[in-house]
Amino acid sequence: MSVLQEGSGETNDCLVGDSVNVPNNHLLRGPEVGTTQDRKGQNEPDCEPRSGQGSRRNARKHRPGPKAGVARSLGRYPFLAEVKVYLRDVRHAYAESTFVEIERKLPYIHEVLLLLKSRNLVGTMNPNKIGQLEIGAFVDWMNAKDGLRTRPLGPGYQKKLLQHLGNFLAYNDNNIIDRMVRKKQLKRPREPTIPQSSFDEEELAAVIVALEEAADRSLNALGVFGHAVFCGFTGTRPKEIRLANRSDYSENYWELTVYHPKGENAWADPRTVRVCSPGRGFVADFMGLRARELKRRGIQDGRDLPLVPRFTKSGVEQWPDNALHNVKCDVERSLGLRFDFRKLRRSYGQNAFDKGARMDHVSKAMGHATVSTTQRYYVRARSAAALDEIDRVYAVASVDSIRADCRKARCSE
Repeated sequence: MSVLQEGSGETNDCLVGDSVNVPNNHLLRGPEVGTTQDRKGQNEPDCEPRSGQGSRRNARKHRPGPKAGVARSLGRYPFLAEVKVYLRDVRHAYAESTFVEIERKLPYIHEVLLLLKSRNLVGTMNPNKIGQLEIGAFVDWMNAKDGLRTRPLGPGYQKKLLQHLGNFLAYNDNNIIDRMVRKKQLKRPREPTIPQSSFDEEELAAVIVALEEAADRSLNALGVFGHAVFCGFTGTRPKEIRLANRSDYSENYWELTVYHPKGENAWADPRTVRVCSPGRGFVADFMGLRARELKRRGIQDGRDLPLVPRFTKSGVEQWPDNALHNVKCDVERSLGLRFDFRKLRRSYGQNAFDKGARMDHVSKAMGHATVSTTQRYYVRARSAAALDEIDRVYAVASVDSIRADCRKARCSE
């Protein structure tokens, strides 16, 4: 029995898609505080339940259509009816992963609103008419006020839900969330700053050496080694390397032109990155292993071949995202390592900054539109380095010299 119809005695079916079983305490419990346990949707319903599907479906066949001049009714579930139209219209405006997230979260928000309506906390489910009362009740539910939940949602998860709800309502010419923010009636949740770990130069070299030794024996490890080398010594994203061709890389200048910034269906300008000097030997080793395998298979190294190819029985292809992730996990287990391509990318930026590179230059090399993105998620001023810099500044003018200058100034008066 669904939480939304507790005690009704009705059987719930899905309005869209296949039927799912929603846990009774799902909306009252939710993800842990400070986490977003929704990446695979394990804490979210796939679709919205409703009762009496069979009888209403038969009745709908004989229901007369709307009369001329009369506005179309949105039915019993106006929110979901408009969600279908919204998803159809914005599908090509988002990357696939983002669209899947939207497709999952809006029905989840609809189920929350149904719960609030069953408790007489909201007055309407129509996206065109949702107002301050409904938004306030939804925010109270996220923050577990008045016993609506057993614990609040994390601020990052709250921010995502409000963002998707706001975009959906704005599509329906309802800017209630923006108006409430401007009038100080609503404060957008701020995602806390999460410390991001990175490898120092010695740790990075140890990981790359272990991967290179495995790449000499395994073709799967060779693919992981290639992605790790370019992520760790050019600061590129793994999806950018996965989509790169051989023609994009110049061995004479150690430069790689990224023609697919941020991966598929992402809008950004191409940029050129350069292999930093500590990684050039590793990159040369990878290109040697790559050429050796192509020669063994009798394949001509053409410009259209992937930069980091996946060798299969049928030939050479680009690495699929899921396959690369699974192979990386297998390599980690076999070598007893723990690493992440994104951590290697962060290590590139952090090590460059620690060596004295300016933050805006690091941000530009990593392909960020603003320095704030680099500072928030990738590169931080280390506490020890900050204290050393302060000591260096104060060492220029010691306390004794400052006192002497003050005495001279008083005597001259």
